[in-house]
Amino acid sequence: MIDLNRLQKLRLHTKPALQIALGKTFFWLDFRFPKRTRISMEGLENLPTDRPSIVVTNHTDRYGYFPLLYYLWKAKHPFFFAVWIKGKYYTNPLMGKFFDHVNGIPVPSRGYVIVVNFKKALGRLPTDGEYRVLRDWMEEKISDQEFESRASDDLKTIVHGGFGDFDPSRESYAGYLDRTYREMMALVLKHSVDALTEKNLNLLVYPEGTRSRRLQKARNGVAQLAIFLRTPIVPIGSNGTDRCYPGSIPLSKGCEIVFRVGKPVTPDGEMKKFLIDEPFVPFTRDAEVKHREAFDGLADLITRRIDELLDPEYRMEENPQERKGVGRFI
Repeated sequence: MIDLNRLQKLRLHTKPALQIALGKTFFWLDFRFPKRTRISMEGLENLPTDRPSIVVTNHTDRYGYFPLLYYLWKAKHPFFFAVWIKGKYYTNPLMGKFFDHVNGIPVPSRGYVIVVNFKKALGRLPTDGEYRVLRDWMEEKISDQEFESRASDDLKTIVHGGFGDFDPSRESYAGYLDRTYREMMALVLKHSVDALTEKNLNLLVYPEGTRSRRLQKARNGVAQLAIFLRTPIVPIGSNGTDRCYPGSIPLSKGCEIVFRVGKPVTPDGEMKKFLIDEPFVPFTRDAEVKHREAFDGLADLITRRIDELLDPEYRMEENPQERKGVGRFI
C-alpha cells in the first residue's frame, strides 16, 4: 500500500541499477524467447537529449513500459526514467518493492485514499454509495448534515469513533482524508521535481489514470506538473503492447510493438497559451479550482497528441465509457 512513510523513504537514482540489470538479463531473454517480441520506434529524434522531459503515453496493459524503457536503453538514450505508478499496483507487497527499486513514484488519487483508509478501519471495501458520500463530503460538495443523513452505520462508526492516526476530536474525517491526500501529493510533487531537475530523469506518465485498449481522456495531473515546471511534454503512441501482455503475468507473449514519438509540446510552443503567470502549488484544491481551465486545456491537447500516434484500434472513441466503482482504486 501507499502511505506517507513509503513516500518519505523513496529514493530515485540517476542510473537505476535494477533497471540496467533487468535490461541486460531478464528483458534481453524475455524479448527473444520463447516467442520473439519485435520492438520498433518511429520518431525517436523527437525525444529531447539535451534535458529531461515528461513523457506521456497510452495505457493498454500492465507492463507496456517494459519494452518502451528497454528500447530506449538499447538505443542509448541519455536519460533513464522515473515512472508514475498508480496506487492500486502497490497492493501486492512484492510489486511495491519492485517499483521502489526501479524509480517508481507511487501516485495516490483521492479515491485511493478514501478506499484504503476505509478498508484499514473496517476490513472491507466501501460500497459505491459509501464511497460517493465520502468523496462528496471530502470535496465539500455536501454539508456535514447531509453527510450524516446519507452515511451508513459503519461509516458513522469511523467518523465518530476514530482509528489509527485519525482523531475525531482534532479534525473531521473529511478533513483527515483531505489532509492525508495533500501530504501524500506534496511528496509526489517533490519526487517528480527531483526526478526532472536534480536526477536528470525523464518522467513517464500514463495520463489516462486507468488501463483501456482505446485511448481515454487524459486527467490533468500531468498538465499541472508541466505548467508548474515549464517542462516539455513528449507524446508517445504505444501500439501492440496489449498483445504482449494480455494478463497479469509480466512475461511477453511475443508480438510486434510500434512506438511512435510525437513532437514535444513545449512552453514556448503549444503549451504557451496554458502557462500561468502567478505562483501555484500543483495537486492542491486551490490550484485545481482557480486554474482548471488551463489544466484541462493542456490535458485535452495531450490526449489529441497521443491519439494522433495510435493505430485505429487504439484511437479514442467518440464517447468513451469511464470505468466506475471502488474496484478501480485497489
